[in-house]
Amino acid sequence: MNNIYWKKSIAICIVLTIMMPLFFQSGLIVPVYADDREVIETNSSINNEQTISTTISAGNIMENGNVIFTPERLDGEKLSTAGYEYGDILLVSFLDHSLELPLCGDIRDVFLGESLIYAKKNYVILGINGREFAAVYGIATKTVDGNNKVSWTLNDGLKEISVKISIKEKRAYKIYPLDYTDIREDYPNLSDEQFANFRAVTTTGMGRGILHRSASPVNPLHGRNKYADEAIKKAGVNVIMNLADDEDTVRGREGFEDTYYSGQKFIALNLGVDFLSEDFQKGLAKGIHFFAANPGIYEVHCTEGKDRAGFVSAILECLMGAGYDEVIRDYMVSFFNYYGVTEEEARYQRIVDGNIVKFLQNAFGVDDLKSVDLSVEATEYLRQIGVSDEDIRLLKANLSVSKSDDSESRVPITEPGSKYASSRDNFAPIATSGKIKKLKLDFSNVTKSNVRPSDLKMTAVKGSKFTTVAKVAEGGKVSGSGGVKVKVNKKTRVASINCKSSGAATLPMEDGTTYTITFTVQKPKANKSLKYISAGDREYKFTVKDLFGTDIDAGELSIGKQKHAQAKIVDNALIINPTTTDRIKLIYKYLNKKYKITIKVNVNE
Repeated sequence: MNNIYWKKSIAICIVLTIMMPLFFQSGLIVPVYADDREVIETNSSINNEQTISTTISAGNIMENGNVIFTPERLDGEKLSTAGYEYGDILLVSFLDHSLELPLCGDIRDVFLGESLIYAKKNYVILGINGREFAAVYGIATKTVDGNNKVSWTLNDGLKEISVKISIKEKRAYKIYPLDYTDIREDYPNLSDEQFANFRAVTTTGMGRGILHRSASPVNPLHGRNKYADEAIKKAGVNVIMNLADDEDTVRGREGFEDTYYSGQKFIALNLGVDFLSEDFQKGLAKGIHFFAANPGIYEVHCTEGKDRAGFVSAILECLMGAGYDEVIRDYMVSFFNYYGVTEEEARYQRIVDGNIVKFLQNAFGVDDLKSVDLSVEATEYLRQIGVSDEDIRLLKANLSVSKSDDSESRVPITEPGSKYASSRDNFAPIATSGKIKKLKLDFSNVTKSNVRPSDLKMTAVKGSKFTTVAKVAEGGKVSGSGGVKVKVNKKTRVASINCKSSGAATLPMEDGTTYTITFTVQKPKANKSLKYISAGDREYKFTVKDLFGTDIDAGELSIGKQKHAQAKIVDNALIINPTTTDRIKLIYKYLNKKYKITIKVNVNE
């Protein structure tokens, strides 16, 4: 009897020795199964034919719609012991479905929209890359309350659903392993910011140091939160879009009040991973409105900063004028930071093709991202999900600003829907379209924490006229110096400022704060050095500053007359693709004043 027991023990040890490395190679030993999730007592069993029989209930459905089996009953170790290996095709049966799913180590091992069963040492999950498994396969219905909290209810009044899993075909699916750990010491070649998957977005059209992305600065699940919080502090981030959590969850995290994050403006959207779902699109529209209404130094994050943050960052990059290659490179930085993936590897292109490319193809409704204007496609996508043209205009203006030397000199913009331009970084007016008569300065949300009244500076075009939103203190004395004149409407107590030349305006506001605004006034003037351009095969691009010598990109730049379609206006910049000799007449309109320039393009000069 003892001899038989000894032989069985040796056999078990051999099996574990052979099979366990398959699951330890993942490196990820922290379970995704939330600590506060209800533990469901199921009747999981594995028979001699390697068939797994178990059940799932509402408690097994994660917020993102994937189904996680109760770890106490089914995890990667149990699969390994039963002979399951990465790359096996499994037959998964539940309700009326009989699915053939690859067994993988990461949800990105399959292309966007494809289903799989993926496992680490401590858990097993049924999922779809970029979709909600429970919704797609009719398992449960999602509910989102007013605070963005997500809950799932099994359909048809069921309390639990039986699931059977068996091996259909061994090692029939090609896997490119994606494995990472949550241990800082395992990444000695990464900086703390890289470990936090933190970086500034530096693609074409994006202001310097204005938009950042990272892993969560508040969620301790993967041990990157403190590094991310320190990174956003160093960058001066003060407006945050949290894609992964609801507000109660954020504020309820232990130590939240001690974080830099807690003192900044943030919106907690708690979005899932199905980018095509209505609730994701509605939530993202709210996030875009939040960014449009709150100029500042921005950050976008989800939990890891790869998928949801990667998709939203890509949309913003496209909107601002980034090219295809730029968007891809920024997206793939995350996969270097987590998995060490480099461009030379086969898995690099697989991740690109199966994730970010498909994300954007689905969002934009196009087959070839390289043949379309990504900015136009991103603009149309935002409109389709419910973002207003005014929010898009404000967002682009906010994101085009470069971080100032003193981030405290930043003030909030006017509410979306305003007919006026508004104040922003160093008070430079934002880009506008149509006929504008006045520029509005909004002090209504300015506090000592985000601006020092003595630091307000503004560059304006000669003849600019400004009105204030916040009222001037009753009986308060306003003053203007230099070429700046200030008047106050006695009835509305709104200040009007007229700039003929450089000077300053002092405004005692009714909240007890006195703001002194220093104006540097410019007068646009045609750049005569651009009168003649020797045309070639390459593209020429000129900004308003190149053409008219002013830093202010607040007017409307248009093409007057041209015989050939060889020039166009994109984001207030002139783009020339010379093919023939022609004269391009340009008009820069600011406060109903017109500044004109004619550029002669000579071909084969």
